[in-house]
Amino acid sequence: MGFLNITIALQADNGLYLGRVTQGGVNYIQAEKSAIDVFSRYTVIQLSSNTIALRADSELYLSRINQIDGDFIEAEKPSIDVFSIFTVEDVGLNVVALRADNEKYLSRVCLDGINYIKPEKDDIDDCCLFKVTTLIG
Repeated sequence: MGFLNITIALQADNGLYLGRVTQGGVNYIQAEKSAIDVFSRYTVIQLSSNTIALRADSELYLSRINQIDGDFIEAEKPSIDVFSIFTVEDVGLNVVALRADNEKYLSRVCLDGINYIKPEKDDIDDCCLFKVTTLIG
């Protein structure tokens, strides 16, 4: 699946879209949007044939950030760095798995009833699969 600096939405295995949610000043990415809105749109910056960066509506790049409870994916970085580059694995039918710089797959992880996106799976399972919807404009 090729990406040419397009805008996408990503739908998790729970049927909800990944969105930017601000909690305590942190822009977490969570699988919690029932419909695509401004907070669930990401601009794809293709860096190589299988690596991308994702820019949120806030103009900040999604990145692996270490918090007290482990690594989270957050819209945090004003520019692309090693922590904001993801390897894309096309699993077919507009579904992808994304691997962070720590070699772990992004996954939907429910903590205290919140579906965070965390880079913590060694192997792909259903929670690591994201359906890609290409958006116009």
